[in-house]
Amino acid sequence: MSSTPFDKAKIQIDAPPEKNLGEEVSCEVIVTPKTRAKLRKIEISLACVETAISRGTTDTTSHKTVLEDIRVPAKDVTLAPGEVLCYKETFRIPPEAPPAMGGNNHYVNWQIKVRLDVPWWPDTRAEKSLRVNPTVVMEVP
Repeated sequence: MSSTPFDKAKIQIDAPPEKNLGEEVSCEVIVTPKTRAKLRKIEISLACVETAISRGTTDTTSHKTVLEDIRVPAKDVTLAPGEVLCYKETFRIPPEAPPAMGGNNHYVNWQIKVRLDVPWWPDTRAEKSLRVNPTVVMEVP
């Protein structure tokens, strides 16, 4: 979770630390305003970023593939200090998506991201990592 002095609110993301491909992941986002502010919208998303680095003799190239499911549970919200806003979202992890993994030149990261869009002010953002495991199929003879 990130926080800067310019943030208009504190964001807490409650979600399980890991899930399997094809499963649903439910999250609860709790927004605690620091000051009075009007929001254009609140975005909650499940994002998978796959990064592959190919190395040549002299060049290094990064290729990124982003899979993102964005929800906008609220638009035009007025924040008041001390008033807690709570949003619940459920995402389905695609069964054909890559599981979380890390290597020297190839890695896949899954995150739940939240963005508060405040007019004329830097956006307040938070994110929480999610470990997505491959689906295990057991065949019984």
